[in-house]
Amino acid sequence: MKHLFRHFSFSSLLLLSAASFFGCSAQSQNLTNVVQTENPKPSLTPLPLPSNPQSKTTLIEEIDLRINDIGLGISESKILQRLGKPLQNKKGEFNECGYGFEKTFRYSGLGIELLGNDKGRNFTVIAMEVTSPKWLVSGIRVGADAKDVLAKFGEPLEKRTESGVESWSYVNKGNDGFAGFYFRDNKLVKILWESAIC
Repeated sequence: MKHLFRHFSFSSLLLLSAASFFGCSAQSQNLTNVVQTENPKPSLTPLPLPSNPQSKTTLIEEIDLRINDIGLGISESKILQRLGKPLQNKKGEFNECGYGFEKTFRYSGLGIELLGNDKGRNFTVIAMEVTSPKWLVSGIRVGADAKDVLAKFGEPLEKRTESGVESWSYVNKGNDGFAGFYFRDNKLVKILWESAIC
């Protein structure tokens, strides 16, 4: 979506993510400037991807991240029922994978990306990003220590450090895309998880 990614749509980033995970030639996105401040604004940027996921295939931890029982695949009506009206509700373009229209809900410190059908109806969650301790994400809040995340979710598929930010990658439950935890000085500053829709 141009309003989120400038030159890339959300769906094209997911396509790159899926291709990289399965060993295709697409390169994973750079982590430069993923977190620039102590309280970064949600950007729904792509997750860092494992460089060789096949080497740990039998040890992959699958996680199911939720906020107030809102997670991937949840309907728009349930989001509004459980989280209330968003501060922003931006309608996007037609998804490049051909599945329907996108939209973004913005709450304070929380971004939710949704995908509807080709008529712009029946929206469901395809990505969530948290940058505020206001939101409890499956028992973890932004600001938690890295050791607390490790105790809660187990070993990540991969750890990566770039530009002072350490990122941990996990696989979402049902092998549905990736989840990422971002740390600065061993403190959690962002959580992002997204479906592999392409």
